[in-house]
Amino acid sequence: MPKRELTAAFVDALNQPGDFFDTKEPGLILRMRCEGGSKKWQVRYRTKGRYRRFTIGDHNNKKLSDARKEAKRILSGIQSGDDPQAIKEQERNERPQSLKELIEDYIELSAKKNHKNWKPEYRLFERHVYPKLGSRLVEELTRRDFKILIDNIAGEMPGAGREVLKHLKLVYAWAMEREDVYGSPLVGIKIPLKARYKPRERHLLDAEIARLWPVWEDMAYPFGTWFQTLIVTGQRRTEVGQMRWRDIDLDKGIWTVPAEHMKNQKVHEVQLSPLAVKILNNIPKIGDYVFTTTGVGHIKGFSKAKAKCDKLEALAADELEPLENWTVHDLRRTVATGMGELGIAPHIIEAVQGRSLEGIAKTYNRAKLKAAKRNALEIWTRHVMAITDPDYKNNVVTLGA
Repeated sequence: MPKRELTAAFVDALNQPGDFFDTKEPGLILRMRCEGGSKKWQVRYRTKGRYRRFTIGDHNNKKLSDARKEAKRILSGIQSGDDPQAIKEQERNERPQSLKELIEDYIELSAKKNHKNWKPEYRLFERHVYPKLGSRLVEELTRRDFKILIDNIAGEMPGAGREVLKHLKLVYAWAMEREDVYGSPLVGIKIPLKARYKPRERHLLDAEIARLWPVWEDMAYPFGTWFQTLIVTGQRRTEVGQMRWRDIDLDKGIWTVPAEHMKNQKVHEVQLSPLAVKILNNIPKIGDYVFTTTGVGHIKGFSKAKAKCDKLEALAADELEPLENWTVHDLRRTVATGMGELGIAPHIIEAVQGRSLEGIAKTYNRAKLKAAKRNALEIWTRHVMAITDPDYKNNVVTLGA
């Protein structure tokens, strides 16, 4: 809970999520939920033995000086027995609810508790729904309103259109279960054809990996090394990006990914190949996170790193044909595809990449599975070394480029 005397300059420049407590007017808080999100003024107070918060406005519509005056007035009323949050809730129950209010309730009471990645969900609403329909009353909104909204979003950003529709349906399903609404205007709305999900099949060929490896070496730490670690471990970009030294045993060659970093919310053990251990051993330890630019938090800005990689690769390629477009997630698919072509069994590949096993594979002997995972990653990384290091010799047959 950072405490400081807030200034207008600090409030305007703030781009770091968190709660910032004003020391000049105790009880006043500036809250920023997520990076790039809105900044809200809140008052924190104690009533009936517990702390509550009351939002008094957006920083764009209420200056710091006005927020302090409002906080002082509210806190004075609380001493007289008022509870502003209780009054607000009572007023809300007595009047029609806007779509924004419904979504805010869903975020606070459901998404934050049940969705690990609720912040991107909230940003979708802030960016695409609130400006168009946020102020409209829920009881007045029709299927046509939402159909127009989704079509317009999908026309410019197909992926966003698909995600907005999915999350709006979650909001209404939650509200119907609570009997806040008695029907959903989203029933029957289908994702526009251009926004429908198409599974990607792109994976990098050997020749492409060979072209990118020296680019990643030139990019160096942290992002160049991050790219290399992705291709030698086969894990997701966020899992590698959030890697912590405390979760790694380089002597045993094991990286234990905590459940909170995994998509399936299960602890995942990654067997580190000699190449992976070599890469990690060359990384400076400047904080808890393996990949960091500050020594405090883990790396972000994956899209910018990919753009820099593309630029450097294009310069290095000179007169070669440009690489077909690829994404960071394609590296994970590259590892799975490459292992398959090297003869690794599908259930071993699934286990290597931390996917939940089904059927008979689920009962596979744990000790044998651990050994099989290590063997698979060592076969794969020997293959990577064979195609990226001309001096490396082994008996692994390289894949066709």
